[in-house]
Amino acid sequence: MEQFQKEKEELDKGCRECKRKLQECQKRLKELELSGPGPAPAPGEIQRLQAEAQHLRSEERGWEGKLEELRKKERNMPWNVDTLSKDGFSK
Repeated sequence: MEQFQKEKEELDKGCRECKRKLQECQKRLKELELSGPGPAPAPGEIQRLQAEAQHLRSEERGWEGKLEELRKKERNMPWNVDTLSKDGFSK
């Protein structure tokens, strides 16, 4: 159970990190596109950011697939009833 919890935390952390990187990449891409009349960004830079964003989107789908697989695995695991039960009252 402890190993399962640790695996779940690692997947959540990886997924959050990937989403953060994707948002950061999209923000930089939008800033470059909206830079307007100022110094023109290198065309290679925009293409690189678009490719990176595409890669991060596919990576994010992979993380979400792993999380969904873990949820299915969690549903199929037997419950540890010793940790679920609580005392109704105490004297």
